[in-house]
Amino acid sequence: MTKFLKPALVEAIIAAQGTKFFSIEFAKKNGDIVTKNVRAKMASRRVQEDASAESKARAAKQAQTLVDNGLMFFDYPQVGARGCSVFKNRVVSINGTGATVASAEA
Repeated sequence: MTKFLKPALVEAIIAAQGTKFFSIEFAKKNGDIVTKNVRAKMASRRVQEDASAESKARAAKQAQTLVDNGLMFFDYPQVGARGCSVFKNRVVSINGTGATVASAEA
């Protein structure tokens, strides 16, 4: 059985990465373990500064929905890639800025 990192630890590690890319390993809904090279999506990049007030309100609502459901959104390094969202309580390991933090196997 796979053990997961505590959500508070996941948030702290990701915050420490800043705008750098890192690898995150997580369990999908079907139980498959996936590794992705990602970067935490910055709130300021979700909507451009010259966007309409309606677009900014819609983006804020979507961001709050992610937070309310325990999700985090990440960018992929490829230009034009859409990114992915990950449940904080399903993260197995994070590898970034010189260290790897992983859960212990049962």
